[in-house]
Amino acid sequence: MDKNLALKVLSFMNVCKIIITPREISGGLLHKMYKVEADQGIYAIKQLNEEIISRPEAPNNYILSEKFASYSESNNINAICAKYNKVTF
Repeated sequence: MDKNLALKVLSFMNVCKIIITPREISGGLLHKMYKVEADQGIYAIKQLNEEIISRPEAPNNYILSEKFASYSESNNINAICAKYNKVTF
């Protein structure tokens, strides 16, 4: 993932500058994960596998899993939730 793409993905969080070129990190078997250090903090970006996300049921499954993580977090169960914003390129 290059800096420009990371900046587009994080723009809805008021990120204006990527400090260090995003680097791939472990944490996903089916998708790619990147660590991005920016002017507003450090972020993890998940790049979804196109083959998997193209399945008809996949988009809704991802939304449900993030809602479950958010619900868990709000009920004092350790969970990390995604910041959701539909980005199109």
